[in-house]
Amino acid sequence: MLHAVPAQVAPSAPAQTREAAFIRIVEDALQLDGPDARSLIVRQYNGDTRALQARADGLTVEASELAEEKRRHWTMLMQLQMTASHKLWETAKMSAELSTYREMFGQVRRLADRANGEPIPWEDVAAALAIEPPEPAFLPTVLTFVPSDQYRGGQFIAEAQDVTFVFTFIGWALVDHGPRAYGMVEPMFLVEDRAMPKSVIEHERHVRLESYLPHLERVA
Repeated sequence: MLHAVPAQVAPSAPAQTREAAFIRIVEDALQLDGPDARSLIVRQYNGDTRALQARADGLTVEASELAEEKRRHWTMLMQLQMTASHKLWETAKMSAELSTYREMFGQVRRLADRANGEPIPWEDVAAALAIEPPEPAFLPTVLTFVPSDQYRGGQFIAEAQDVTFVFTFIGWALVDHGPRAYGMVEPMFLVEDRAMPKSVIEHERHVRLESYLPHLERVA
């Protein structure tokens, strides 16, 4: 049975070059007297150390700048989510109100048709006009989507029974769950012919995401 074994990291070309240069310096120093040999080795060591420290400092600054840029992007993404969530909620409420108005006018029209020109009892008209709009129906909405091949798929486990489902991973999405819920970045999977975020799959199919499946060639 094969087991995945971490590969040994080979020294990079710059590291090999620095090592070879230091070995040459040490070999040259061995040909000198004690103080001169020590001085030559120390100079080489200090030079290498300063170069490595300068590189480390540069990478630290670069990492800090990248982290700050990611924070800015995340803040912008959350502002986009809040704005879109508000607009989606307003649209859902408007849709509920419009459906109520259609039902209201439909009832009044049916009363008028049945009256056949006679006066319509005010109680019937008042009852038709007293219809209250239903609660807005809000479904999770994908606001943004970024394709990715980071994983091969996702393994889902059914809650009620020991059944496993595997769906193809297709990327990441910012999903809005309404104005009272935080937007969240979720993995997206291909379920039959639908692209669905993790939360919707778990809700509709009564499953939970257990693990991501890596690409076989990357594991190898």
